[in-house]
Amino acid sequence: MKEKVVSFTIDGKKYQAPEGQSLIKAAEANGISIPSLCYYEHIDPPLGTCRVCMVKSDGRNFAACTLKVQEGMSVEFNTPELNDARKAMVEM
Repeated sequence: MKEKVVSFTIDGKKYQAPEGQSLIKAAEANGISIPSLCYYEHIDPPLGTCRVCMVKSDGRNFAACTLKVQEGMSVEFNTPELNDARKAMVEM
């Protein structure tokens, strides 16, 4: 059975990935590096505890490693607010 490919946006740019793939993997496959400290491919479901991979979708913050790609999804990654939040998580 063929995977369904969906379109989504990160910071206003359109990308494609297999439906249901984690956002962190979909971003990586499209040349975007989302930092993480706790993400390991062999751990399923992902922990999402470090929050370094934090993104915003539908006005809410999510760990990119736990968020699954869906058709039409719009994600913000590189914003001052999120960058400050990521720094705070690393400095704890």
